[in-house]
Amino acid sequence: METVAVISESLRDSKFTLSLTCLFAAVIWYVNSRKATIYDAFPRVADKGIRSITKSTEKPFTVRWWGKDFLILPPKYLPSLRDAEWAHLSFFRTISDAFFLHTSVGDLYDSNATVQVVRNGLNPRMPQFTSIVGNEIEYALKAELREEAGRRNEKHTPSGGNRLNSAIEGEIRNAQSFLTAIVHRSATRILIGEELCRNEDFILISRDFVMSIFTTALIIVKLPLGPLREWFAYPLTTWHRRKLAQCTSMLLPVLQKRIEERGRHQGPQGSLDAIEWSLNHYATATEIDMQRLAAELMHNLWAGTSAPGGLVTDIIFQLLLEPKYKEPLLKEAAESLGHSGRWTEKALSSLPLLDSFIREVNRLYPTGSITCSRTVLDRAYVFPDGLTLPAGTRFGFPTKAMQNDADLTFDGFRFAKPHAVQERGEEDAGASGRATAMSTTNLAWGYGTHVCPGRFFAVRMVKMVVVTLLLNYDIQWDGHVDRRPAPTMIEGQFIPNLFQKIRITRRRSHLAWEQLKLGG
Repeated sequence: METVAVISESLRDSKFTLSLTCLFAAVIWYVNSRKATIYDAFPRVADKGIRSITKSTEKPFTVRWWGKDFLILPPKYLPSLRDAEWAHLSFFRTISDAFFLHTSVGDLYDSNATVQVVRNGLNPRMPQFTSIVGNEIEYALKAELREEAGRRNEKHTPSGGNRLNSAIEGEIRNAQSFLTAIVHRSATRILIGEELCRNEDFILISRDFVMSIFTTALIIVKLPLGPLREWFAYPLTTWHRRKLAQCTSMLLPVLQKRIEERGRHQGPQGSLDAIEWSLNHYATATEIDMQRLAAELMHNLWAGTSAPGGLVTDIIFQLLLEPKYKEPLLKEAAESLGHSGRWTEKALSSLPLLDSFIREVNRLYPTGSITCSRTVLDRAYVFPDGLTLPAGTRFGFPTKAMQNDADLTFDGFRFAKPHAVQERGEEDAGASGRATAMSTTNLAWGYGTHVCPGRFFAVRMVKMVVVTLLLNYDIQWDGHVDRRPAPTMIEGQFIPNLFQKIRITRRRSHLAWEQLKLGG
């Protein structure tokens, strides 16, 4: 028996040694056999590339971003993206590769099905669900503020004294978490459906799912995995895949019921949500891949809540730092909503000062340092000056540096002047001044053929959340704050400070409107 044990131990040791030897051999082979690529043709820099290279030479430079090489192109190449084919320069492939999404949803990002739902379903129907979103924002605020306050107050006397103190003193919340939750809850009504938008289990799990995409990708790119990174990506995405599966398990019965209802009534049911618009793309129920459809819905929810939630947080930070902008925004909002205080299309389109504010916050505090990222597919892409990028090349543009370029005379915070806006009138404010406008100085939503199709919904959500907060709540820093809370910077992404807290107090309803309508 001892002999058998010794032999077994030796075999285990030899297998371990062999595995380790193969691993080292693979790494050595990879390093020595690596061929020169387009990225090696340009300088590699960690930071300040636009100052040291682009400004002086007008040439690209190479950076490491999300574990992969990227070419960062000078602004002069940006106009070429306006006419580039969707399937030639792919934004979706870049996103899928950066976040290793193929490990959980396969080739989902090779299709533009999620985009078609936004373009053909969401965007044309926005005027129809304005009041629905307004109601969801109100519900979301009550739900998030009640979550802790309600439980705490129930423990005290039934006289209501503690509730009164809470209303006067306000509730303290983590700014980023609270404001993102408001956007997430409200958007879920449209991007998923009414069956789950107020289901607390789904809200919690879907928020975990959204967070798991970023967290999982970050773990994968930060571990020193070298050439084995793609191989290890599958086991490392276990948590993310579990969260997706939990969301899917709640979605599938809803999808099945919707499909059955369409069958009984022989056609669409007219629901104002992404489930309905997604089902409209199928001629028959037999064509529907339920698992894939559920994944598409969840990824549209991710796209429609993450950036807008961060933008609302940055806007509130800016208003708390510079309260002089608050009064004109409040007055504009009160006048636009009128006596009823209800959202209408006219009210949403009559907020030029808020449009200006959103644009400026997006310019100064973009969600990332790189935008318009693309991957060249199928064949080489040739720019007008002859720069040729082989198939497989990844590239992008330095958003933050471009939008804050001193040569473009961006001097501080460029907030539209209220009197100038009033003199120009609504028609003159025009599409070019809107927060959704695509331009070389407003790159928050991308540029060219891949400009974000959901930006209209995102800005609409941001406007409605911000105005609802300003009109109905008093928001202050929790404690003394004299400078902008530093963002969390990860892989070129800027996340609003994850620790800053704010104090939120509900305004007394009879004061909220009467004073503001009169400019009081």
